[in-house]
Amino acid sequence: MNKTSVTYGKMALLAAVVSLLCALTSCGKTGSKDDKDAYAKVGDEVLLREDIKALIPEGTSQNDSIAIAEAFVKKWITNSLIYEEAKKELGENEEINDMVEEYRKALIIHKYEQNLLDKKFSTQPSEEEMQTFYENNQKLLTVSNPIVKGMSMKIPASRKNIDAARKLMRNAKEGDEDEIDKWSLRNSSVFLYFGKEWTYLSDVARSIPILAGYNPRTILDKNKYLELRDDSFVYIVRISDYRLKGNTEPYEMAKPRIATLILNQRKKDFIKQLENDIYNEGVKNKKITIRK
Repeated sequence: MNKTSVTYGKMALLAAVVSLLCALTSCGKTGSKDDKDAYAKVGDEVLLREDIKALIPEGTSQNDSIAIAEAFVKKWITNSLIYEEAKKELGENEEINDMVEEYRKALIIHKYEQNLLDKKFSTQPSEEEMQTFYENNQKLLTVSNPIVKGMSMKIPASRKNIDAARKLMRNAKEGDEDEIDKWSLRNSSVFLYFGKEWTYLSDVARSIPILAGYNPRTILDKNKYLELRDDSFVYIVRISDYRLKGNTEPYEMAKPRIATLILNQRKKDFIKQLENDIYNEGVKNKKITIRK
């Protein structure tokens, strides 16, 4: 086939891509949502240019925009053609109509309830409510993986002043972390401080790979000061507090989950009460007819 020849099908595809690109770059005409705004039609189904344009994330390159749009248009056309064939084959299907109506009802009820919930529960529970929940539901609030507070230092094994690092880490008091960090920078070491926020032990182990080989209970129950070594580094870990898997989660770490649990229970209770109230109101106003 001659390289300069182009089939009619390819020309049509090229024209479609150019037209689509024009739509995506806002060079198409703007008008009412009628045929002039349609990019594609299959029977009574219409795909608007603005619907295609809305698919493309801001900042997407021209080539990627075309690829995304082409894939979507092809899928839309295919689904529309299958839908047309399915309607011909199935005709007016009562079972499908009933399913659609049930889904429509469920969707409207869900939207209605969600609107009520959004209006009524727009604020977080108070600190006092969360504290009370924490004290009364500690069995629900357990640690899934070991967490720790403390500090660690990773020192090249070739350094001659490892004793100085040991002394700094053993004698460290709250507020000494800046001094230790400066020492580590001067001595090609890496210092990590996690004394104020709970940190998963697995995250600490990322900077101390050898730590992953130890049983957390063995390490944490018996050692507040731990020194490990491999061929390249000496690792010093000082733990000020910890919780093992299954222990009660610290309050400050559990607060987001507590707020969610309280709100979810309130919403559940509200919907239950709403359903009862609407039912009772329907009975009172004789809106319900039951024939036995």
